[in-house]
Amino acid sequence: MDRWEIINRRISVCLSFREPNLKIKCLKELLEKYGEDGMVYLSLGDVYSQQGEYDKALKMYRKAHQLFPLPKYKQLALRKIEETEQKITRPATASDNTLYIVNCTKKKIWDLDPHAPPFVPAIIAYQGSSFKEFLEYVNRKNIKWWLILSAKYGFIEPWHPIENYNVTFDNEETGPITDDTLRNQVLHQTRWNYTGNPRKLRDFQTVYVYAENDKYLEKVRKAFKNIAKVEKLQQLN
Repeated sequence: MDRWEIINRRISVCLSFREPNLKIKCLKELLEKYGEDGMVYLSLGDVYSQQGEYDKALKMYRKAHQLFPLPKYKQLALRKIEETEQKITRPATASDNTLYIVNCTKKKIWDLDPHAPPFVPAIIAYQGSSFKEFLEYVNRKNIKWWLILSAKYGFIEPWHPIENYNVTFDNEETGPITDDTLRNQVLHQTRWNYTGNPRKLRDFQTVYVYAENDKYLEKVRKAFKNIAKVEKLQQLN
């Protein structure tokens, strides 16, 4: 295993921590152990950005841009720099009472890398095109609250560790999470956003669902019935 593979595996471990401070500490330890690395700085920038610390994120992205040798990674860092600069000058557009939900995808990180760790944060694990499009949208719009609806786990935060699985709402034999369990998650559970703020699922007033399969929209509507207005997010403009 070469240095690049080792560092990227260690980055995945760091990002699997729930607390942002633990992610940052872990990533900084990688820099101390392996020296300056563009992908580590890029990941640090992502964590700071998720916490709303855009000035720190901008410094990390600029450092990553400086260190990346390949044009495609330099372009990635440059895009994040531009997006972060926009966030600094543009107020958030999503209300604290609005939740966005995206569907999980069949395509996962293990389809691309069979040697990926057994558990990977959902935001990294899901590799479907619809999921990636949604990620670009929430970053561009500076969405405060968004979750993933997993047929296996239910409503999960982006950094929730998941394993490789093949569970679908379209096939009951695969053992998807039940409507009653989803409803109980909404009624009784709390989720956290990137800035470390907790919020009860039942406190949201509006829920937008981005999903290619309307089954996910149906599941969300049942779960939030008489609690929040649920609408399908038609286009990611």
